[in-house]
Amino acid sequence: MSKTIREIVTDAQELLGDVPGAGVQTYSDDRMFRDCIRAFDTFHKKYPWEQYTSYTLATLDGVAGKITTDEFQYLKASEDVFTIFPEGSDIELPVFGTRRNPAMLRGSGPARFWSTLPTIDPDFQYKRIQVIPPTATGNIVIVWRHYPRQFATNGQMDPWAWEDVMDLDDVMLVHATAWMTLSHDDINTNAMQDQQSLADDRFNEVTVNLARRKMTPNPSGSGVPYTWYPTTPY
Repeated sequence: MSKTIREIVTDAQELLGDVPGAGVQTYSDDRMFRDCIRAFDTFHKKYPWEQYTSYTLATLDGVAGKITTDEFQYLKASEDVFTIFPEGSDIELPVFGTRRNPAMLRGSGPARFWSTLPTIDPDFQYKRIQVIPPTATGNIVIVWRHYPRQFATNGQMDPWAWEDVMDLDDVMLVHATAWMTLSHDDINTNAMQDQQSLADDRFNEVTVNLARRKMTPNPSGSGVPYTWYPTTPY
């Protein structure tokens, strides 16, 4: 179940009220608001959650190896770009290594590799990736992890608000928020470790349940075929 930041912090405050030592200390709302965001950021990054995975079809400019539109207003970090496919293909483009010379690759056909734009590029924040050769044409499908807050071109993030919903398991986030709050103080180390363990246990429970679901087979490997044909004519 997803809850607002206000609801998560209130539940975490109830947990802290039962912790010896911490129960007599009052933690400010502002501090626990920040702890809740830290908790969300930690677990948002730990797993490729489906609700935070985007699939973007983008067109290459055929000149600089960039996409033609600004697509990454909700991208927090370059490592959140998972993979890139040529349109109409299930074969991932490999990342271009620094031990190769990109100037040696030319042509106007499909892209062969991809890499992250350098931070000094003015298009870094919203275009973020480049393909090689830069004159490659056509469309690509980008699979990436989006963050629930928007970023400006200078990297500044729209602030969270108390009524914003965090679309991750609420039990996990409540324990993680309590863990983050206790980690600031040397009041009860055992309680801090308990809350961390409870958050991690809940994370493991949720991700194990997700792993039990039937997944689409890889078309390049063995398993159930992904293209079906009738055994008799219609």
